[in-house]
Amino acid sequence: NKPAVIMIGHLLNVFAATMAGAVADLIKPNLSFETIDDWDFSDWLIYHGAAEVIVRTSSLVRIIYDISFQYTDGDPARPTCAAGSGLGSVVRMLATYKGAMMYHVQGGFGDAVIAPLYAVLKDNGVKFEFFHKVTALERDGDRVGRVRMDVQAAVSAQPYRPELEICGLTSWPAEPHWDQLIDGDRLRDAGVNFESHWCQEPPTGEVVLTADQDYDQVVLAIPLGGYKPMEGDPGICADLFTVESPLRRFAENVDITPTLAFQFWSDRTLPQLGWTTGKSATVSGPQPFVIWADMSEVLDVEPWPEGASPKTLHYFCGSYPTRLYAAPRSDASVPEQAAKELRVLVETWLKTGAEAWFPLASRNGTFDWTALWDPSGATGSARLNNQFLRANIDPTECCVSCAAGQTRYRLYPLQSGFSNLVLTGEGTRHGLNATAVEAAVMSGMASARAISGSPRQIPGYDFLSRKPTPES
Repeated sequence: NKPAVIMIGHLLNVFAATMAGAVADLIKPNLSFETIDDWDFSDWLIYHGAAEVIVRTSSLVRIIYDISFQYTDGDPARPTCAAGSGLGSVVRMLATYKGAMMYHVQGGFGDAVIAPLYAVLKDNGVKFEFFHKVTALERDGDRVGRVRMDVQAAVSAQPYRPELEICGLTSWPAEPHWDQLIDGDRLRDAGVNFESHWCQEPPTGEVVLTADQDYDQVVLAIPLGGYKPMEGDPGICADLFTVESPLRRFAENVDITPTLAFQFWSDRTLPQLGWTTGKSATVSGPQPFVIWADMSEVLDVEPWPEGASPKTLHYFCGSYPTRLYAAPRSDASVPEQAAKELRVLVETWLKTGAEAWFPLASRNGTFDWTALWDPSGATGSARLNNQFLRANIDPTECCVSCAAGQTRYRLYPLQSGFSNLVLTGEGTRHGLNATAVEAAVMSGMASARAISGSPRQIPGYDFLSRKPTPES
């Protein structure tokens, strides 16, 4: 059929340019993927012979930008992805993953990943202090001399127990256990969100940790957005940034991208919604919710009334075109503003963009709201009140960019410029240089190795910097 022929033509055109570029820029000169990261991936393809109209419009290329939200300020009209990171991602996905490049977890990530990690760490003697928010890292010569933290809430009885049991599965809750906090009822009723950059709840105290007395090394695992200077907000590393350092250059020159997420439950099967090609995991769909995964397996670990469980569960996400993430922390209206914008985006997308996936529920600019499972019996768009919508605008929630020209500022664990400050997280330099679970794991292992010497081998960590010959 014609669409398939067009897609094959696009694939061959992009593949030919990719091979020509790889041979000319990487294989013949014996260089690593990172050496072409000053190029944008699309521009690099065009330079090596790809048709510009295909590169700028084909979903084959857009996948590279969509899958790790590579858009300046989340704006789909401003794509940017370092060529080496983009090409490296393609090669990794097609040639290096064991078993499959994608796996479906059988529960939410908080349940399947975070809760087990917490349990292992706790069982091995790691001490956790919840509701402590870092407010400043202070310099003492070439090292971090003090760490200041606000105590956000007082725990009624130590230790605070964060876990939650749901359907026999240890889970990680979406909000605190208010009954374990002093004044918890008031905090809950006031809608306090301790994780919000714009939280206005005053702290109950302060803790100051001092080098040599309280710690030997500091592991900065806070995401880049937590210490990147913003409009009117110098960030927690302001004192460190009074001197020139690699960490300062990293924070000032690497961008972050806000995202949005929407998931809905339905009492209709995929065929009843109009999707007939089996279980989905798709990328580069209609904006702004370009990524869709059928996550119906998670229904088995959600506490539904007997006989009243939804039939399907759908996760959508994408980049969010906004600068709200940079708003001053004193502007408490930001979360509500983002929530209102997101609600409009979701309603509009369900009426228009969702038709690509669910033509039996969305067509001709209208959406059948009864497709949304709602035990309250609400009608129309009010049924969205029982779905999950989230605007990830907190700076710590934004994804770190791998924009063209920015790889040079990314750092390995011991490159902060401060003798006792170790870096970790998806924003550091590693075998992906993009947002992914694999990135966080590789970076964490590298930080552990920097401190303890173990693990010696980190699968995939040197992938982008390794030369493509045995002499590397």
